[in-house]
Amino acid sequence: MSERKVKVFISYASEDQTYARKLFEEFKRRNIDVWFDKESLLPGQKWEIEIRKAIRASRYFIAILSSKSLTKRGVVQKEIKEALDVLDEFPESEIFIIPIRIDSSEPSDEKLRKIQWVDMFPNWEEGLKKILNVIDIDKEQYPGHILSDAEEEIIVLLVEARSCADQNNSLRILHQAENLCKKIMEQNNPKGYDLMIETLSDLAKETELPSKRYKLWQDCLSVAFRGIDKFDDATFVDVLARKTVDFVQDPYINIPTAEANHLLAIVGKKIDYFLKKMPICEGFYLLSRKSSLIRNMTKFHATRITQERMSQEAFRCAERAVKEKPDSWDAHLELALSLFTRTGGQVLQYNDVKRKYMSG
Repeated sequence: MSERKVKVFISYASEDQTYARKLFEEFKRRNIDVWFDKESLLPGQKWEIEIRKAIRASRYFIAILSSKSLTKRGVVQKEIKEALDVLDEFPESEIFIIPIRIDSSEPSDEKLRKIQWVDMFPNWEEGLKKILNVIDIDKEQYPGHILSDAEEEIIVLLVEARSCADQNNSLRILHQAENLCKKIMEQNNPKGYDLMIETLSDLAKETELPSKRYKLWQDCLSVAFRGIDKFDDATFVDVLARKTVDFVQDPYINIPTAEANHLLAIVGKKIDYFLKKMPICEGFYLLSRKSSLIRNMTKFHATRITQERMSQEAFRCAERAVKEKPDSWDAHLELALSLFTRTGGQVLQYNDVKRKYMSG
């Protein structure tokens, strides 16, 4: 079976193609795998699906920012939006999006503004050196982002299902992805577990019957728990926490209070286990997840005293996350949300925190 590796995706406005081409040549000269539409798209391919697949398969997404790309509607904005969605799936300690500026324009998107950019002006070589330093560090820490044919096919199916307007067709495509995930999981491949979690959560969201929806969420969380036990990887805890919150917040499922509390507590303990093993400043994203879990647990407690105690605990977790990683957008957002819960929904105080931590 052949294997293909997509390392770096270059996103740019057509007006900035000269810079994109230059960056492409710099990477190729250094034997770095790069996805560049003018070279990577084949005749007859459905370019929109191929672009989304390549973004999700990439280790890095390089966004070339300029007055043209930041004000232009169309493909480049879709690419950045897709990359920001993928970024949510990464642990906050890992780099995925690398914004590079070719002029003094600044992005208006809140999440993009929170990511440190690289200036390629007035000295292109200095900017390039900074990008290469990040990629070189990655080479030492990670064996490489290699996708098998089956893994690529699953990513394509997930993209197609999420773009499909017909619910029955979307479910059919997702079941195809589920069957492929099972085969990869049999090989003890962590990527298979990761893709299965995404597939089952998508199936749950597409399924209307509450009992089937509930079962799919349970299966999704079960795969995440198995991933934690098998690979002892904090990434699966991060995914488990996000999917657990999605599950208990699902408006189409009336999850029993006792069950929700029990589940949230178990996931919280898993987070605590990994926090004890992680160095300070590396566990900030798990602290944010724990704050979110505790904040959601308050909804399933009837007594005001218990709600207040848990709200304070959620706030303290978010506060620790911000102290450990002051430039984390997610940590600041969670701090604002936990304060909102802690103060009983006083919108003024919530907005004060939001403005303080999320603007500019």
